[in-house]
Amino acid sequence: MGIKVPAAIESGVGQVKTIPLNTPAQRLQTDSGMFGGDKAQAMIEAGRDLGRTADLLHKRAMDMKKEDQDAELEKAELQYFDEVRKLLQDPEKGYFTIKGKAAFDAHDTTVSNLKKAADQITSKWPEGMRQRFNEKVSARRNTALDQMARHAASERNQHFIDLRKAQVEKASEDALANWTDHQALDAAIDRGLEAVHELGKLQGWSKEVTDQAKFNIQSAMHIKVLDRMMVESPSMAKAYFAKNKEEIDPEQQVKYQDQINTQAILQQAQSISDQLGRMGLDYGQQLQEVQKLRDPDLRKEVLTLVDANQKRIKAVRQDRHDRLSNEAWNIVEKELSTKNLSPEMRTVLDGDEIEKMDKYASDKLGGKPIQTNWETYYALSTMATDNKEAFAKLNLMTMRPELSDADFKQFVNLQQSAKTNDAEYTKVMTPNQMVNSVAIQMDLSKKKTAQLQQALQNEVYAFETATGKKATPKDVQDLLDNRLLTEVRVGGMLWDSEKHAFELEDAERSKVSIKLDQIGTGQRRRLHAVALAAGLSNEDVDKDLLEHLGGAFTLNDHEYAAQLLGLSDKAELLGAIEKADGLLQKQEYENTVKEMEATGELGVR
Repeated sequence: MGIKVPAAIESGVGQVKTIPLNTPAQRLQTDSGMFGGDKAQAMIEAGRDLGRTADLLHKRAMDMKKEDQDAELEKAELQYFDEVRKLLQDPEKGYFTIKGKAAFDAHDTTVSNLKKAADQITSKWPEGMRQRFNEKVSARRNTALDQMARHAASERNQHFIDLRKAQVEKASEDALANWTDHQALDAAIDRGLEAVHELGKLQGWSKEVTDQAKFNIQSAMHIKVLDRMMVESPSMAKAYFAKNKEEIDPEQQVKYQDQINTQAILQQAQSISDQLGRMGLDYGQQLQEVQKLRDPDLRKEVLTLVDANQKRIKAVRQDRHDRLSNEAWNIVEKELSTKNLSPEMRTVLDGDEIEKMDKYASDKLGGKPIQTNWETYYALSTMATDNKEAFAKLNLMTMRPELSDADFKQFVNLQQSAKTNDAEYTKVMTPNQMVNSVAIQMDLSKKKTAQLQQALQNEVYAFETATGKKATPKDVQDLLDNRLLTEVRVGGMLWDSEKHAFELEDAERSKVSIKLDQIGTGQRRRLHAVALAAGLSNEDVDKDLLEHLGGAFTLNDHEYAAQLLGLSDKAELLGAIEKADGLLQKQEYENTVKEMEATGELGVR
């Protein structure tokens, strides 16, 4: 019997060839037919061949079964160690993230969970498979269990270390809290030292290291207690230091010895100062007693305390005087009389001040105007410029007799701005700052500086009233220039005198003579423009200036323009000025063009 295959497989030629099947039965048939051999022997050989074939098939089946089991074991191993990784290393709840005593407590539970994970995977396997699985994962599992044991031990040890450290800190707090109870204080320090000793054992310190740590903790606890005693009871601090200084760091010993000595001197000095105060001695007599002290350090501290007491006494007296003075001036200002001043006021205020109040009341009743004292005006302006805080607290009523009604009101308003409105205060102070700069350049006296400050403040007020707008720095500078006209001649009985414009008294204004070229250029140009807008010529303006020069120094250019043009209505005046400003701008533009043409800067491009 055979199968037919292409002969090319055997010979390479495209023919069909019969290949015999070499099975035991076939061989038996073939051998019997061809050779006529013993049929029984052939059957025996065939049986042997069949046995060998069966063995081969069985072995192959067993090999395939083992391969399947190996694959299942490898898959189970991967699954198991994935569970191990989650149980031990999960960033949120893995065992290795657990710290302190909790790690020790969770150890057995985690080991049990590892066993459960293996049991769930192998629960349906035969014993042999489970045994093979356990053998396969045992090495890595033992490594994980060892890591867990070390983690539990380490965290347990750290737990006790943290506990001992907390005990040391608590003992230190108890020592400080019981600084007045020596028994409780000593017990707290002993507890702290015992905790340090246990801490040394946990961390494996040598005896020398442990002893040094105990000394450091003990020194730190003594220092905390000393700091509290130095504040609350220097005498207790001194006694405590004497008793325990050998248990304190040497550098700290030197520091606290100096502090205790100093504190003792201060305490003694305070006692002496208090005693001098109770003796009723005046300041000079107290100084004489202080000089009798032999210890220079003690004498210095007592002198400091005596001076401080004297300053406090003066401050209290000054506050009382200022309060009563302010109340008294308010009464006088309201009633124009000193008769209703209280006995306390008459006791505290000196006679000169009462006399000054009487004179002020008398002058006001008699209709006599209050003349400004320029020295006082200058002092107030300087303080307002240089020391806003001091000016805001100043009692202006004490200076009432030295300031005219207008000037007093000006400083009252300025003081109010200093207290409540920084922007307004800064605006008001701008003219004074300009005047101060000019005064330095011109070397003006305090009186002349004060007069110029007053004149400029009045000019600014008049300007803002007339225009209905706030003066700009340029406006203020123009007004200041008008006040600084020089060589102003004032006619007298025998000869003429020369003054700046701001120095003119009211009675002198009608006697002023001045050259036209001395009038500020900006002012003349503006007046000329206003006149042009009103149909007048420059000559008309100059003639009117010469005829009304007295008024030129008491009126700013807007007021003068209104007077010159006969415009009483403010709206008409502002309209004329606006028109004049337009003409000025046009003139300036035309003049600029002419200058550029003359210099060749303006050409055809």
